Amino acid sequence: MSDVKQRFLESITYLRKLGFFEEHSDLTSEDILEKLKEKEGWSWERLGKDWMSRSV
Repeated sequence: MSDVKQRFLESITYLRKLGFFEEHSDLTSEDILEKLKEKEGWSWERLGKDWMSRSV
């Protein structure tokens, strides 16, 4: 699993503990991430490049 995907999954899991994504309680964190990815048209390659360029 890519570092970017893992970081997103960890963020979603954390946000769920704070009460976010309650309307998607029947989905796993990975399912939520895939829905976000599809909706926003993300690609892991592009996200990885964008993330790394901003965190350097």
